[in-house]
Amino acid sequence: MTTTIIISQAVEWLKKMGVKVELNTELNQYEFEYGDAFVIMHADTPEGVLSFTCPYGFEDETSTMNRAIFDMAKGWWSEYTSTEYCFCEFVDNDCAFVCCLYGKNNATALRKNELIEMLNDAVSKWELLIFAISIAENTIQKA
Repeated sequence: MTTTIIISQAVEWLKKMGVKVELNTELNQYEFEYGDAFVIMHADTPEGVLSFTCPYGFEDETSTMNRAIFDMAKGWWSEYTSTEYCFCEFVDNDCAFVCCLYGKNNATALRKNELIEMLNDAVSKWELLIFAISIAENTIQKA
């Protein structure tokens, strides 16, 4: 598996920050915990691009109600976040995710503070989705 320079730099910064990074060669991605989030960093992005995905698992893995909850939550989430470089999707009856793409246009090295800013942004958007899901669950259950 080959990785781009920016991915290699991000992995090195994460390790220096004490974050345990695991390579999933089968899925061509790096996996780690940052803050309270499980984060996936995709290794197959073009040079200069970092892609972070934070998954969310619904408690009821078989509920078709999860889709209605997600749709309501996504509507609110989209109102309060920039969707220019981030999006959220419903994967199955039990999973959703937030994915954010970040580009670095210049040829200089990835700085630690840039990586931290990107990760904090991605995790905050994931937390916002979780908050919106919680509100949507309460709204639907009361209806």
